[in-house]
Amino acid sequence: MRIPPQSFFRFCEGHVPLLRRLASVGGEVSEADVRRMIRDTQDEGAELPETTWRRLGELQILVPVEPGSDFHFMAEPVRRLLDYLFDAAQAATPEIVRGYIQSLEASGRQLGRAIEQDDLTLLRLAIDDIQRVLIRVQADLDETHRCILNEVSKYKTERRTVSVRDKFRRIVHWMERYVEPMTDIVRPEGPLRSVFDETGRLLVRARDHGLFTDLPTLERSLRLLRVVQRHALRVFQQCRRELQPLYE
Repeated sequence: MRIPPQSFFRFCEGHVPLLRRLASVGGEVSEADVRRMIRDTQDEGAELPETTWRRLGELQILVPVEPGSDFHFMAEPVRRLLDYLFDAAQAATPEIVRGYIQSLEASGRQLGRAIEQDDLTLLRLAIDDIQRVLIRVQADLDETHRCILNEVSKYKTERRTVSVRDKFRRIVHWMERYVEPMTDIVRPEGPLRSVFDETGRLLVRARDHGLFTDLPTLERSLRLLRVVQRHALRVFQQCRRELQPLYE
């Protein structure tokens, strides 16, 4: 169901504290807990709590876990928007990035078939898929970068409130769970570079083939490939430089 943007953003404008509370839950939340949050954050003289609860569902901000369930979760597009607005970045795991690599490989195979079969529709769909994946990769890299920088900042400002053991465990977690495997993925000889090179070769082949005449879109895809590839390596090199002294 299409949500009217004006209604959505008007509701958000009037319920920022509530949305912030809901976004901080990070998982399922019961109807009773949501109603309690509504009462806690509602200004005096504002709309009735029942109206707020109903609008959360109508605008698809909260979605039931299953039909008829008393438990709900925040719709993923809404969560990503609020994470961006509240600077509450969510780190992408190495498994997520490998999933993007597999998606690019699948789109590349589709693009190759489209070129061989002179199938303009399939070719256009494959290029659209490639662009979407590249944009997601770039966004997730940026969020992971922000998460790691926030962790480093937290380490430096919590010297008296957190034990050395806990701080060390957190640094080890970020280094071994994210930075080291991610660096291995994005290094010049790694799998990301390999699939990016192949995707670039196929896009150039599509351009030279002449079937797809939207050259600006092809050039934009090629440019995005170059930007994301350089950005990925730079991000995790910087993360390593920030974490390595603390890790050692």
